[in-house]
Amino acid sequence: MPFLSFLDLNSNHLIDSLETMNCSSASKLERLFLGYNRLNGRILEPLSKLTNLKYLNLASQNTTDPINFVSSLGFKSLEELHLFRNAISRINIGSPNLNTLYLNNCSINEFPTFIKNLQNLEYLQMRNNRLKGEVPKWLWSMPSLIRLSLSHNSLDSFEGSPKMLLNSSLGWLDLSSNAFQGSLPFITSPRLQYVVASYNSFTGDISLSLCNQGDLRLLDLSHNNFSGSIPSCLTNSSVEYLALQNNNLIGRLANIFHKTGSLATLDVSHNQITGKLPRSLRNCTNLVMVNVEGNTITDTFPFWLKELPYLKVLVLRSNMFHGPIYSLQHPLSFPQLRIIDISRNRFTGSLPQNYFVNWSTLLISIPPEEGDMYVGYGFRYS
Repeated sequence: MPFLSFLDLNSNHLIDSLETMNCSSASKLERLFLGYNRLNGRILEPLSKLTNLKYLNLASQNTTDPINFVSSLGFKSLEELHLFRNAISRINIGSPNLNTLYLNNCSINEFPTFIKNLQNLEYLQMRNNRLKGEVPKWLWSMPSLIRLSLSHNSLDSFEGSPKMLLNSSLGWLDLSSNAFQGSLPFITSPRLQYVVASYNSFTGDISLSLCNQGDLRLLDLSHNNFSGSIPSCLTNSSVEYLALQNNNLIGRLANIFHKTGSLATLDVSHNQITGKLPRSLRNCTNLVMVNVEGNTITDTFPFWLKELPYLKVLVLRSNMFHGPIYSLQHPLSFPQLRIIDISRNRFTGSLPQNYFVNWSTLLISIPPEEGDMYVGYGFRYS
């Protein structure tokens, strides 16, 4: 089949090598899927003869034979390479056009230095490896890098302890589930939309530099040791998902949520927040989830939240809310509410028999296969 350009052999029981495959420089093959088989490292030599190959997926080869991917093999036309879930003994890729590299779950224990020479690299995934120590500073000077994921490693610092991470192209940064300590460096990138730094040991104030990211959509700093107050600028920005739970944040939530905001998920649970629930939250008409559990908020029941047309999850648990949760002046009819938790507060009074009649979505059973309730990016309440 000399004119074949696309071949998908993913998820079969292919074993050893593909020595019988006609791999020659005359082949027109550009996209080859060989993932989820039992091919060994010897497959690379015949594949390297495919001079037009742009996409190669060798993910999850269920074999004990490690992959040795070195530049001498060629692959000069390669643009996208998937090697995740493999044991890699050596890796040194010299493909000048490579823009996507997936190295998740490869037992890599140090940053491959060849990566800094990939001037066209846009997507780099190195989750679930054995990386430890410092993040090299050359990562921040890669001119085309758009998405970087280093989650689930043992990284603890940044080379040179920079106060600022400057990258003009970076749009997605995932540093979650590492061992980072100290302050989160200032992150400056005009294209930055997603910052995930949860499950670390970052300390200090939340950097105001995050407010200068004009298009920031998701900010997850949960499960750290951040202190101080929540920057008011974060509540008046383009952020859609704001996750600050399980920190040591104090003070009040700023009452400056604007109608122009895009906030859909707000989770500030398990901090030391005081004061009242900001009335300006009613301006956030896209809100789906509000979780303020485990603080010391002192307020009455927020009847006014019924104005939010998409609110599905409301968690006020373990605060100091007080007073009645029923009022003739404020009949409740949350149109989309699926979960409400107001336990461990100081509410008083009684409820009429028909109190939940208008809460129709509470009567909808959740399929057991859904398990926890998921709302937005990576947020759950169970």
